[in-house]
Amino acid sequence: VLAGTSRNCAGGATVAGTWLSCEENGANGQVYECDPHRTAAVLRPALGSFNHEAAAEDPLTRAIYLSEDDPVGRLYRFVPSRAGDLAAGELFAAAVDGGVVTWVPTATTRPDRQPRTTPFAGGEGLCIEGRSLMLTTKYDRRVWELDLDEQTIAVLYDAAVTPDAALDAVDNCASHTPSGDLYVCEDGGNMEVCLIAAADG
Repeated sequence: VLAGTSRNCAGGATVAGTWLSCEENGANGQVYECDPHRTAAVLRPALGSFNHEAAAEDPLTRAIYLSEDDPVGRLYRFVPSRAGDLAAGELFAAAVDGGVVTWVPTATTRPDRQPRTTPFAGGEGLCIEGRSLMLTTKYDRRVWELDLDEQTIAVLYDAAVTPDAALDAVDNCASHTPSGDLYVCEDGGNMEVCLIAAADG
């Protein structure tokens, strides 16, 4: 269902059962929505042109969150004009101040580099567990947690301050919904899959 693309990376599933295939192809990277029941994927330029990595859809608001694999990459949010329809909508980049996230309108034709938006050091995996969005950033080896309702963000895991922990080279991630545990794949080091256990209570 998808041809003629380059360096497709993590991507992510939608609530509707389609797959967002994300091009990690520099400033020209695009997103294609793939439906196994169609003969061809659909280009979704409204989701931006940048070095795409992963995508995750908030099942409540239907906003699409997007990570950018770049040392000064941004965290993006696409808000569709009509829920579930990715043909049109608005694209925003995150601005973080004191842990509070606001969303700044941004262009769809190039990576966001506005001074008021916040760089994330190599955006990698994204996944949603409950009302939290998890984001991994490879250059600072962190896992972030964004509260989707409160729009606040904090570091959940930092390899620099836990030097004896198993998790080092963070990459893609996936949550285990029954438990809330987070699995994080390494891309480097000893290439382990590590688990960050959900806190009790």
